[in-house]
Amino acid sequence: MKFWWVLIVIGSIQFSSCVGGTEENQGDRSVVKEDTLDYQFKEFDAATISKIDRFFKIKRSAGVFNGNVAMYKAGKLYKSSYGYSNYLKKTPLNDSSVFQLASGSKPITAIAVMQLVENGKLSLTDTINHIIPDFPYPGITVEMLLSHRSGLSNYMYITDSLWLDQGIPMCNDNLLDSLIVKNPDPYYSVNQKFNYCNTNYFLLAAIVENVTGREFGSWVQENIFDSIQMIHTQIYSNMRMRDIPNLAIGSENRKWHIPDYYLNGITGDKGVYSTTNDMLNLHMGLQSGTVLDYSTVFNMYEPRSVFNYRNGSYGLGWRIVKKRENYPRIIYHLGWWRGYRSYFIRIPEEDIAVIILSNLARGKFMSKEELINLIRD
Repeated sequence: MKFWWVLIVIGSIQFSSCVGGTEENQGDRSVVKEDTLDYQFKEFDAATISKIDRFFKIKRSAGVFNGNVAMYKAGKLYKSSYGYSNYLKKTPLNDSSVFQLASGSKPITAIAVMQLVENGKLSLTDTINHIIPDFPYPGITVEMLLSHRSGLSNYMYITDSLWLDQGIPMCNDNLLDSLIVKNPDPYYSVNQKFNYCNTNYFLLAAIVENVTGREFGSWVQENIFDSIQMIHTQIYSNMRMRDIPNLAIGSENRKWHIPDYYLNGITGDKGVYSTTNDMLNLHMGLQSGTVLDYSTVFNMYEPRSVFNYRNGSYGLGWRIVKKRENYPRIIYHLGWWRGYRSYFIRIPEEDIAVIILSNLARGKFMSKEELINLIRD
């Protein structure tokens, strides 16, 4: 009987809009603006530029890369585009081409949460039940969501059976109602172990909305994107992705485009569309203490789980590679979702950022160390 009750509830909310608050802040973004990076950059030496360019041209020729690249180290910057934003029309990529970050959106969600912590509107020890009283899983804190230690199951494994018309985007409110009603079993006990799970970050977006009384995309737009001139960046929860100006359309094999999908309506775990220039602005904002206080940023870089056999762990919104001899700690996040891949790889100690946005999700992920060494050697 419980399952039929779920269908009734989901059916009753399915036709609610995913775009209300998100579209209200898109009016001034309907025309692609000129980039307004305020920083003055130097070029790398000719040998480094040649090495970087050759690396990505080889990847593109092999059919495993198509996208935009920004490689930055302590005031020096390399930028370039490789391939097409639209394979069918052979439209070339440019500096303002916009890509879905996929899970590369998670650090941005974490930054939004930590801004609320800094402002005293939220605590890392607050439980979800304290913020969302109907939530059926007790004892899960904000910090556990940020560090993937909630034990919750992945929402993507239940939504197909719950959402009746997948031609309509599912929204965060719809998904939250689904979890409250269906109450799927968690994978692990609370805080038992690290388990990377998209459910954690959609819930963090819901928490931001509950605490601020604002739609998630609108709040992040004002408090993060607009504050550091991420002028082409937005959180988009509609299924009309072609409405996004200068969109690089996602593909798996350079022959056809990935169609819009109802889970594109869920944000927090994904849903940010951005450019390499804008993501470089985010790196600079973190390095300068503009986005968050330094103490907060450093706290996010601290591992919350033991390092695995690959020297990897997770902090608050960031993956971490353990510091090794002659190699500093790497702070990063990758993304992979329906024709898109993103790389946001940083060494804060050396002011290094590697930003790669691709609309071709084919082949393996490129090695973090190999990418960093293109400019670190």
